[in-house]
Amino acid sequence: MASKGFSADEHNTYLEDYTTSVGPPKVDETDIGNRDDLLKETYKGLPKLRAACILSWSHKAAHLPSYSDMLEEVPRVNKNLFFESIICSGVDGILNLSRSDPTRISTGFGSQTYFHAVGGSGPLTFISTIRVGDCHLIDPKHNPNGRMQRLIEGALVEGEWEHLVGAIGQVINKSEYKAQIQAGYVSFATSFANPVSGTSSPSNSRGMHRASGPNPFTRGPSSGGVTLNCHDIIPIYDARKYTQSFRKLVPDVDQLDRINRELPPGSCAVVAYTVNTWGASLPINVSFNIKWVMLLGIPGSRG
Repeated sequence: MASKGFSADEHNTYLEDYTTSVGPPKVDETDIGNRDDLLKETYKGLPKLRAACILSWSHKAAHLPSYSDMLEEVPRVNKNLFFESIICSGVDGILNLSRSDPTRISTGFGSQTYFHAVGGSGPLTFISTIRVGDCHLIDPKHNPNGRMQRLIEGALVEGEWEHLVGAIGQVINKSEYKAQIQAGYVSFATSFANPVSGTSSPSNSRGMHRASGPNPFTRGPSSGGVTLNCHDIIPIYDARKYTQSFRKLVPDVDQLDRINRELPPGSCAVVAYTVNTWGASLPINVSFNIKWVMLLGIPGSRG
């Protein structure tokens, strides 16, 4: 995808609620010949999409993993969940944006800026399977202004990424839009917040950072709304040893044990998020707002 610099804009834009009025192309323009051989059959029957492009603030070239790459890089990944999480179009109202029909998704109903079902609803929750880059879900990342944010950076596998970008473009009816992405890694993040007085980020003797925010093992909901606050809990679930189906797991993900450490780069994980649009000028901005993360495997020979 193209990478062009831009400056951030903090004003909301309200898009019209509509079912995409332009029909799908005769050929799926998101198929650029990079789909993994192990997944090719699973693309049959998916909606044909127009190509779209995310404009990045970074000029670094994107290096997306393939599905086969991930099987080699994370040899002890939960292979069943890895495959099922990629090909699942959705379950119990949670949608895989790379595999969903974008004509059923809209934004702007009642001056809302988030992605919702056509005709209006609360924000939809989406899932994507990623290779993890930086992870700041336990100890927030601080920006130069002193504000902090919890986030995980992730790259989708080849084929799934192009379909996701095209699906979003079709929902907002734009061939180009902006997002927080660098070298193919998308930021799934909370909103920014000011530090809480008296908190710190102590480390234990093994170099693991302890949580400086809410207790990540606390059950129950965090704050409502489209975007979680930096002071909210972002659950990290451990699905490495789960033996049943992905479709059975997702509606009851809280049954899994939780992890109280940052995920190492190269890990395979499923991220759940909402999508929001903002900006007073074109191209508009799209944000990916983290809800929870499910670990499927970590790189190398480790378990």
